[in-house]
Amino acid sequence: MEENESIESVAATNEEIFNDSFAEVGSKQNLVLGIVCSLLTAIVCALIWAAITVATGYQIGYMAIGLGFLVGKVNHFTGRGNTVVFGVVGAVMALLGCVLGNYMTIIGFTASELNMGYLEAFNSFSFSTVFEAMKENFSVIDILFYGIAGYEGFKFSLMH
Repeated sequence: MEENESIESVAATNEEIFNDSFAEVGSKQNLVLGIVCSLLTAIVCALIWAAITVATGYQIGYMAIGLGFLVGKVNHFTGRGNTVVFGVVGAVMALLGCVLGNYMTIIGFTASELNMGYLEAFNSFSFSTVFEAMKENFSVIDILFYGIAGYEGFKFSLMH
């Protein structure tokens, strides 16, 4: 009888330690900060993506991979998340960054071709016109790189 009480006592102590540790990790999570910082990272990466693509004339798919990695890492570092929600946020922000990178690239090419300033081109075209151009330039390989970016945004957002 004494041995069973000892095992139950150890089990109860271990459960209490686990619950305290889990509560401590959970209290350090900050979903809002993770969302804001990963969104800002996605926007900055998208702008860099567009600038490089317009400057070189080539769209380099690896930029999507780098974007997903950075968005995920920033989300992980600032949000301190260890739940699937943080992974989903990372994936969504990475995909948003990819779309925004392509969107800004179309605006950049348009500004360059029409000898306009970037903001002038941005203000001159409707979203639907730019998205139509994006659809025309979209290829199967884009799906691959977007998928990898989303996966990395998810994976690197979670605490390990």
